[in-house]
Order: sequence, then structure tokens, then C-alpha cells
Amino acid sequence: MSDQLSSSSAPLECMRNILELLPEIAAAGDERELGRAIHRRVSDILDAERVTLFLFDHRLLELRTPYHEQANPDDLIVNLRMGLAGYTAILKQAVMISDAKTEYFFNGELDAITDFNTERVLAVPIVDANAMAVGVVQLLNKTTGAFDQTDLDQAEATAIRLAEQASQDRWDVSTVREELDHLIEATRSKRGSVYRNDFEHGRLISVYASGLGETNIKLNLRLGIAGTVAISGQSLRIEDVVNDPRFDNSFDRRTGFKTRSLVAVALKGAKGELIGVIEAVNKRGGGFTREDQELLESLAKPVALMIEDRQLLHEQEAQFESLLRVLAASIDAKDTLTAGHSEGVANYSVAIARQLGFSDEDVDVVRVAALLHDYGKIGVEDSVLKKPGKLDDDEYAKIQRHASLTRGILDKIKFSRKYRYVPKIAAAHHETLDGSGYADGLHDNEIPYFAKIIAVADVFEALTADRHYREAMPVAKAQSILEQGAGIKYDSVIVSALGKHLETMAPGT
Repeated sequence: MSDQLSSSSAPLECMRNILELLPEIAAAGDERELGRAIHRRVSDILDAERVTLFLFDHRLLELRTPYHEQANPDDLIVNLRMGLAGYTAILKQAVMISDAKTEYFFNGELDAITDFNTERVLAVPIVDANAMAVGVVQLLNKTTGAFDQTDLDQAEATAIRLAEQASQDRWDVSTVREELDHLIEATRSKRGSVYRNDFEHGRLISVYASGLGETNIKLNLRLGIAGTVAISGQSLRIEDVVNDPRFDNSFDRRTGFKTRSLVAVALKGAKGELIGVIEAVNKRGGGFTREDQELLESLAKPVALMIEDRQLLHEQEAQFESLLRVLAASIDAKDTLTAGHSEGVANYSVAIARQLGFSDEDVDVVRVAALLHDYGKIGVEDSVLKKPGKLDDDEYAKIQRHASLTRGILDKIKFSRKYRYVPKIAAAHHETLDGSGYADGLHDNEIPYFAKIIAVADVFEALTADRHYREAMPVAKAQSILEQGAGIKYDSVIVSALGKHLETMAPGT
């Protein structure tokens, strides 16, 4: 691709590259494949020696790369835990926060050390005559509510006075203490701090922090180029990276790679939230151009949205999975003796389905239905479920109700298309081929096949586990009971598949 794109061809070139990249992203099976696809395509588009995709870990406040062709991805981690004061120093912008713990860049480590609970934060940069952020004024937890514009005005006035009196190398601590104590009283804050920016070592160091005595606070600001782009949200194009103070050369030192030029762009989701950063290094034949940066920014937008969609899908799947586990556990919690039954039935059902050659998607449907097959027992009295002896006819009728209750409850859940038959499958796990089962007395072909799998798994798990009315049976005896019912009550192919699975298991498992 030419360094200089004509104004007429640039939009078409951008669209072509986007259309070629998106199918590769969509086809990527995991984050490593995603990183590899983006690396390969963007390297070709920008003619770069190296391209790195960093994804933002919201929990750990880190940028991590899922794939890198020249290093272990674990070696490329950018820690963004610089705290809100650091955030203010980097952006040179005041921040007023009502709930610090909901902010990505809040660092709660100091709270843990000092036994303090930071909630509301007002932080203002101390900017010198050269427009450099030489420090930060920070106030915590206004006692009368949220910080307001008046508080901000007073903090900014204090910052201006401190900027006039301070220099990078020398701060008048007594003046800082006097100014900060006055500001804390005026804004009715519980605590406050003044930090100076230690440019040489990439950190903020406290000049004075009220309520902390002589405690010296040091906040790391050495984020590297990718970290700076992530925090600011602004693209960076640097022709001489080595001499840029934001550059972290630790990777170059470890690998022998020589970073010369660089362009980095933030990946933002539909609501402007940080998704990650794409960084291209060392354009072959020269430095990156403005057109290169614009092209990478054009690519970054659809890439970010596709990554965000993928992440949201994973979050929804994790949420669904956790809901399943909670529902299954809520049934098991009714009776500690049968705790783990739902999980056990699900495991046997999955094993049988795999023996029968079903796809991963089908196996997953079987697993979900098996986990929820007994959910109707939540509506059955404990006195019946936990009765140590034989059930009378009335009690047995109450037990039988759990199948229809399962269907009624699960029908109220808005399952996705893939799981739409789960209520029907789960509710039919006590149906038998000869029609003697319940709740609907279905015969052979009327019974969902997956329900037939769960039926065999359910009987086997129940027979080989302790119950209130008997002790666990040996595996061989349980198998014998199922084999006697094969072709009559239970599908003989499914019973055989269970046997094949049990043959593969180590003794005692």
C-alpha cells in the first residue's frame, strides 16, 4: 500500500480492508486466533514489522495481548492501576467521581493499607507554565454529599497557587500542607493529598497527605505507549519512539527488537468504553503517515464493535452458566443426601451423548436439560422427598408431580433458540418406552430422544448413590437393572452407550 493515499481512493481502500478483515475476526475461535488474524491483516495493510492487539481486562485493570508472534503474551501486560490521581495527571483533566469503586482506574490498594473507604473523589491537575502536569491535588469523601462546581473551583484555584510556588525538583512542604488543609476544610472533605509528578521515574509521589502522617505514597504512571492511549483514548503516532518519555523499552531489552516508529489506536465499544488498543510498529521503508493513522482508526471502529459483541456473548454465556448452577444447587440444597445429583446426571448424560456421536451443540443442550431435570422438586414437600421408607400412593403421586412442575417452571424462562426445547426434554425424563412413565405417559417415539438419554443417566446415578430409603448399589448391579429394562423402559442403544462409557472409566471413578 502506498504511503500516500489519494483522497478519492482512500475511502474505497479503507472499506476494502475492513471487509477483508471482518470475516477473519468473525471466524476466530478464541482470543489467540483473534489476535493472530488482526496481526496478519493489519501488518499487511500498514506494511508494519509488528502489530499487537491489547485487550482491556476490566477486572484486573490491565492491557493484555492474547497473541504475539515474537513473545510470550504474558510478557506483554500493561498495568493501568495508577489510581484516579494518576489518571488526572496523565490526562491533565480534573475529575469528580461520586463512586470511585465503579471507575476503571481506581486503585483500592491504598484503602486496604490505611483502612479507609474511598467513595467520592475530586482530583485536579497542577499544571505549570509549560502546560506540564507537575502534580495533582486530590480530595476524598466530602462529608455533606457529592463534590460540586464550587469545590472544583476552589481546588483549581489551589492548584494554580501551588503551580506558581512549586517546581519539579523542589516543593515547599509547609506551604503545601497549609494550602491543602485549608482546601479540605473549605470543601468539607475527609482527606486530601498533593502529589508531585516524578517525570524521571514515571510516578506520582505524595508531597503531603492528610491523615496519613509521614506515609509516602508512590503511584506508578509508567504505562508505555499502549497504556497512555488506553487511558487518554487518543491515538498516538510517534516517529522517534526511543526518545519519547512515554515509551517503555523493557520489551525491546528482553527480545533485542528495535522499536523505531509507532502508531497506536484505542478500541472503543458502542458506548465509548475501552475495549483495548491496536499498536503497529516500524513501518517498512519509513515512518507511519497521517493516512496510516486514519486507516488504522477506520479499522479500529468495526474491530472494536466485533470484539465487544464477542465479549458480551461470552459474558452472557457465563451468566447463563452461573444461573444454571444456582438453579441446580437450589434443588440439591433441599436435601444434603442427594446434593450433587443434578450435576451427576448431567455428567452421565453428556458422556452418553458423546458416545452416541452427537455434536458439541447437541451435547450442550442435553447437559442443560439434565442440570434442570429435577427443578420441579422445589415444589414437593421435604417430608416426601426425605422420607426414609417406602412412599404410599399419595406420596408417590406428589413425587410424580415434580416432572410437570419442572415443565411449568422452565417454560417461564426465556431460553435462547438453541435451548428452546429444554423444558420439554427435562420434563420427560421419567417417561418410558412402554408408556408406564410420567408425567404424560408418552410412548417410545413420543419421547424426546435427549430425554431418553437423561432417563438412563438419572436412573443410574440414583441407583449408585445413597438415598434415604437405601444405600448405594454397586455399579454392576445398577447396570444389570438398566439392561433388564432395555427395550422395554429404556432405549437399548442408550443403555449400551452408558456401558461403553463406564468401561472407559478408571476403577473407583
